[in-house]
Amino acid sequence: MYYIFLDEIQFVANWPEIVNSLKAKYRNVSIFVTGSNSDLLADDKERILGGRTLNFRIMPFSFSEYYNYRTELNGHIPRDVEVEFSNYMRWGGFPLIFAETDDDRRQVMLESIFDSIVLRDIVTKLKLKNSYQLERVLDYVIASTGNYISGRSITERFASEQPDSASLPKVLEYLHGIEQSCIVNIVPRFDVIGLKVLEFNNKSYTCDPSFVNLKKSLVSDLYGAIYETIVYNELIFRGYTVRTGSVYGKEIDFVATRRQDEKLYIQVAYEITDGNREREFGNFAAIRDNYPKMVISRDRIPLSDNGIIHRNIIDFLLEAE
Repeated sequence: MYYIFLDEIQFVANWPEIVNSLKAKYRNVSIFVTGSNSDLLADDKERILGGRTLNFRIMPFSFSEYYNYRTELNGHIPRDVEVEFSNYMRWGGFPLIFAETDDDRRQVMLESIFDSIVLRDIVTKLKLKNSYQLERVLDYVIASTGNYISGRSITERFASEQPDSASLPKVLEYLHGIEQSCIVNIVPRFDVIGLKVLEFNNKSYTCDPSFVNLKKSLVSDLYGAIYETIVYNELIFRGYTVRTGSVYGKEIDFVATRRQDEKLYIQVAYEITDGNREREFGNFAAIRDNYPKMVISRDRIPLSDNGIIHRNIIDFLLEAE
């Protein structure tokens, strides 16, 4: 058996025909094609390939993968898991970044990855001659990770700052390109009681916490946003379909479903205090089904209460399912 790897295939004209010809000529090959956009196998390309494909979304390392890699790199288990988690929150899970030992080199590497995604992938796909407006929208969306966004709210915000900013159709085009590049997921809100998706209530979650830190001057609640982003990506990594939830107007951070009979409700907080305990635990009260309900925070003291599970975020990320 021979293996053929074709990287960044979207830059090759008529690549589905090329792949088909290789498959037709050689019976003892498996062909792997990679690209930076989620529409790599759009309907027309899928039709040409004859349905003989499997799709995989490759994400940056989860924290457990990062921790295992650091263990192998050092030849022993790192002494302080809290320090490793802090490093992961800052630098994320791109292997090229945390393989470096110097923070200045990590910063250069991170900026290079970000710029290559913006300038090479999205700009090329959208055929933009000027990337300034796109970069403004992208910076804002990343900085808003864990918050509600809409094309209209972004348009109105930029219009108040700069009269000649992008129009609503153009902002929506940028948002579509950003989501297709897999940098950000736009997550719909789900009415847990009414069992329907609520329109115009979408949250954004960035694919890696390092990008949030890169734009952190725009973020008001940095740690809470990064915690929520890390948990969201972990759930996607574990194969869940994730939506945000609403129960009689009260927010549930995540409604995660998998297969036909698995559901998990999750609240994420940086830490549990007297001021937010009622919100984090109490928002579950109106949900009457028996699916697990969990609050995740940095607190090490167990705070489980009335059937609601509390987990330390590091323990949650490192646990075997």
